[in-house]
Amino acid sequence: MISAKKEVFSPKLNLLLYSLLLILFPLLLLQNFMQETIGTLSSLTFEFMGVKFPYIVVIALIIITVFLVVAKKNLNKRILISWAFALFLWFLGQQITDYYLNNSFYDLQNNWHYLAYGLFAFIAYNGLKKNQKSTSSLILSIFIRAFVISTFDEILQIFLSNRVFDISDIAKDLVGTIAGIIVIFIGYKNPEIIKTGWKIRENKIKDYFNNPLGTIVFLGIFTFILLFVSSNLTNSKYVIHIIFITLLLFLIVFLLVHSTRTKKGRWIVALGFTILFSLQVFSFIINFDKDITYHKSGITIYKGIPLLYFDVMIFENGSFRYVDKKTTFNNADISFFYEKVSNILLIGTEEDNKGYLGFPMAITSQFIYNIKQKKPVQVIILPSSQACKVYNRLKNEGKAVTFIIHNTK
Repeated sequence: MISAKKEVFSPKLNLLLYSLLLILFPLLLLQNFMQETIGTLSSLTFEFMGVKFPYIVVIALIIITVFLVVAKKNLNKRILISWAFALFLWFLGQQITDYYLNNSFYDLQNNWHYLAYGLFAFIAYNGLKKNQKSTSSLILSIFIRAFVISTFDEILQIFLSNRVFDISDIAKDLVGTIAGIIVIFIGYKNPEIIKTGWKIRENKIKDYFNNPLGTIVFLGIFTFILLFVSSNLTNSKYVIHIIFITLLLFLIVFLLVHSTRTKKGRWIVALGFTILFSLQVFSFIINFDKDITYHKSGITIYKGIPLLYFDVMIFENGSFRYVDKKTTFNNADISFFYEKVSNILLIGTEEDNKGYLGFPMAITSQFIYNIKQKKPVQVIILPSSQACKVYNRLKNEGKAVTFIIHNTK
């Protein structure tokens, strides 16, 4: 009887059951009441001294406070730093992805990936630690299992109504996994990492697989590259692009870091970065007042800064960021524009686009009513090559313009 009870609650069985739950969770979310309930929980607020506070944030702070008080004897600086860094990764991931949704970092409906897979890392650690030969192999095993489960989950959603295959969701899951791994191996179980002297570079490529800290760092770099690329290419036709660009960028970063293992390599990399940075600063200074000086499919030069491949949003104050490469905007996207656009929304499109993009009329220029700011907003939709010229003209006239550039054919 005792052995049977142990088997029921064994770490391996817990890992199996939780893995199944991660796969089944999207099916549960298909129930309308689940989606509505989670969305409502995230948006509930109360007012105190004229300021609105989200209930979910207050509850989270209470839980964290209780945890710190109860576990204070077992806490140290390293553990607290690992938890703080894990929360920072969550916040950073939320800032990179789902920009048009304009979610808060505490939004449960769209950020559950970080919590669910952070917990997965802990459960997987307990279920796999006895069968791994080294700390590095255990870290890799946790990460690979998370990747496989998340990928299978996304593939399954292809066959479900109201769900889509989204690589950025896989990347979010991996961010949660990396956050959990950092808390486990740097915060709590890190004797081998301490012995390495916080070293991440190795003389031989194969040695990277035996360096736990290096494994965490490079898996984290890969994850955030994947998150950035997939969040800006959510259309399913860009799947091959996502894989190729992610692997290429990761290879470049890895080779740059690897080349700094020698003093000569460090000098070469430092000199190269110094030259490139100086040239970019010089280009920015002399082109600061010129707005867009060049546009051709795949590259736009804005204030002397080359913007490659990805679509770009230039805000009314002149700042910019990469955004999802969309060919149609849905109601949620248009609602996002109500928050960001005060006067003119200029959209550059593919050269053969007819100008609809989800807006009311398929014409070059139209007005929509901004229900948030309670005033009309002009929407201008042109091929990107023409839109860049119009943007420069409008800026010279002192107009407030938000510009979205479709940066490829």
